[in-house]
Formats: sequence, C-alpha cells, structure tokens
Amino acid sequence: MIKNKFTLIAIFVLFFLFASSNSVLAEEKILDPFLLKAWDTFYNNNKDEYNFGLDFDGDGYSNRLEIRNAYSPFNKEKINIHESDVDDDGLSDYWEIVFQTNPFEKDSDGDSYNDFIEIDNLYSPLNSSSNEKLDVKIEINLEDQELYFLVEGYRWKNFSVSTGKPSTPTTPGVYEVVNKFENAWSASYGLWMPYWLGLDRGRIGIHELPVWPNGYREGEDHLGTPVSHGCIRLGVNSAKYVYERTNVGTTVDIY
Repeated sequence: MIKNKFTLIAIFVLFFLFASSNSVLAEEKILDPFLLKAWDTFYNNNKDEYNFGLDFDGDGYSNRLEIRNAYSPFNKEKINIHESDVDDDGLSDYWEIVFQTNPFEKDSDGDSYNDFIEIDNLYSPLNSSSNEKLDVKIEINLEDQELYFLVEGYRWKNFSVSTGKPSTPTTPGVYEVVNKFENAWSASYGLWMPYWLGLDRGRIGIHELPVWPNGYREGEDHLGTPVSHGCIRLGVNSAKYVYERTNVGTTVDIY
C-alpha cells in the first residue's frame, strides 16, 4: 500500500514537472512582441466592456497565451490571428486589436461604414464625426524589394517593387513626396509613368510599371528585381492604390 502511494506521488510529481515545463515553454514563446503590447493596451481599455476574463473564447487557453502564440483570443478555432475575423468586417482580429476597434461589431463608430473600409480609406474607425485622415508613411526595403504602406505607423499593406539596377541604383535616405501626376511623361526615356509620386531629390519617383507610346508595358516580369533607372516601380493596381492614398508631403523612407 505504501509502495503504491509513493508510486502515485512520484507519477504526480513527474506529471507536474512535465506540465510546468510545457507551460513555461509556451509562455516564453512570443511570435510578435508588438502584438502582445497592443493586446495589453486593448485589454486594459476594454476588459470591463467585453468581460474578457482569463479565457474569453473558452477554448482552454488563456487570452494572453493565445496572443503570445499568434492565435485569436476571440475565436475557439485554432486560427492564426491574421486570418481570424470574428465579426466578418474584412478586418482581421490582429488589426482589430492594433486599431483598438470592436472585434464583435463591423462598424465600431456606428457611421454605416465598416471598420476595414474606413481604415483602408484612411478614416478613423472610432470617430464618426472626424474627417481628418489617418497618418500615412511609405517605406521601401531595397534588399527585399518591398514597399510598405504604413497607416498610423503600422504596416498596413506591402507591395513588390522594382528599384534601381546596380548601374543606376536607388539611393537610400529619407525623402518627401513633392508632386503627383496621374500620368507623368519622361522626356529622358520617352515613356509614360502612370501614378507618379515625385520625390524631393534625385529626379526619381514612385510609379506604376512604365508604358511606351506603342502601349507596351515595361518590366511586368521584373517586379521584385532591381532593374529601373532609379525609380521605384509598382505593379498595376498597386501603384493606383498607393497614389490615391498618398499626398504631397508624405515621408518616404528608403533603406
């Protein structure tokens, strides 16, 4: 009897140590430290209104543990937080937390526009009475050949680009958009540059893949590869998206 008792105790201790070890490993795993910080703010601002508790979706995992492992605390299904959209407004649960919007309502400020549409058009999803646009910034990563479109400091969209080839490189630095034209003409190269955003030095800009007078569009197979004369080329539709949401004075950080 005593032997069995000690055996049970030993099994219990081993189980406890194993469970604790797994728990510690899970707690130490942080896929996105920024998201964890955003969650803490979101939780503190909304814990009373939404009655989160420790495990809001009741799936056996704490809210914070799910956040640390990039799962949605609002969704019982084990879905990545970037893919989960509990209120089906087009805005993932990740962005709901980042922008502090209501994850259970499509229209947080009740102005008849859903949260995704408002943010994507640079309006606050939390203030129906304000027409002030959200802050925009552009970053261009030369190594990855990516353009990041930032809204309120967050990387809202990213697009593949083609920057300057080695003989005519795109120079890193912090620039400013000084002019914009829906279809700019390059006298130097004899072609059109749709959705032109001119930068403040270097005679370069951000624009859609250039078009020759005969209608041939240059560089369609070269996005992601530096082949331009220094400009930053964007694909069809991507350039229009950035152009329509970028004003003169916008900061462009090339690195």
